[in-house]
Amino acid sequence: MSSFLSTKFLKYKGLAAQPPRPIVGDLLCVNCGYNLRGLMTGGNCPECGRQISLTRALEDSLLSGTVAQRRALLVGLTIVAICPVVFALARIGFPVAWSLSRTVGGIEALVVIGLLNNMAWCVGVWLLTPSRLQKNHPRLRWVRRSARFTQPLWPTAAVLWTLALLVFPSTPAGDSLMFWASLCQIVSMLGTIAFGAWMVVLAEDAGLDEASARINLSLWVVPILTVPVSLIPWYLRFFALAFILVLLLPWAWYLVQFSRGIWEMRQHVSWALKLGKFSYDRAQRIRETRQELDEEVAASIRPLPPPTPQPDLPALRSDESPAG
Repeated sequence: MSSFLSTKFLKYKGLAAQPPRPIVGDLLCVNCGYNLRGLMTGGNCPECGRQISLTRALEDSLLSGTVAQRRALLVGLTIVAICPVVFALARIGFPVAWSLSRTVGGIEALVVIGLLNNMAWCVGVWLLTPSRLQKNHPRLRWVRRSARFTQPLWPTAAVLWTLALLVFPSTPAGDSLMFWASLCQIVSMLGTIAFGAWMVVLAEDAGLDEASARINLSLWVVPILTVPVSLIPWYLRFFALAFILVLLLPWAWYLVQFSRGIWEMRQHVSWALKLGKFSYDRAQRIRETRQELDEEVAASIRPLPPPTPQPDLPALRSDESPAG
């Protein structure tokens, strides 16, 4: 399947595959976290044998910034990796639970889970779309901003949907709320696609080829499957559930693929933070050990005895020789 961002576009942006070159800075293996500094791109990791990506053409945006900024990225990647899995489990689990119990209930819990999941998603996207990450791609500002400022519409749509379903059911006001909720969901979906494209760019910068491929694949499949999935009712009879799962399960599987790609990016940032902390702790331990050794050596050295006073000799006159 062709890439969501075409080869010509990636080459124009400087992200196409590059010839092998030495790795002069700290670069962690995406599989085991081994520091690849001093090796050549295109070779294999000496720890796990995985091939080192050739696409590391630009500075890794995920590892730029201060330690606090990297930790914020780590939190954002963790949230964004978990939210699609929660949504997929809720979308499949609720119809299955209802078809087995055959009692209408649990809609309040579903609403709360959906609202909290949407709010968490917005926080994660906000943490992953700061302006400092686009220094390698200044012309992709519109992609980052589209992702950043459209995702708050997800919880807005959830609130409107809740009001229409629980407060104004089967009324003109409820129909109006459902219309605006659907409109917010459409705009949010377009922003989610922009966010996925932004994640592909950041994964390419970091040389995370498999993460980029997983996210890219989900960008092609999930939006197409989401349209029919959105038309499936949440309450299903057991005989219809078996046919509906044929559509729900592939949709959920591609959501999980998106989460796996984001999780690989999360592991990349996590290993970088651990490497930085290890280097700092190692330097600190070296200083402390050196100080302890200096104190031990100073305590083990015996002080020199005071000099023995010499007897005073009579002064010689100028006309006398020492032999006389």
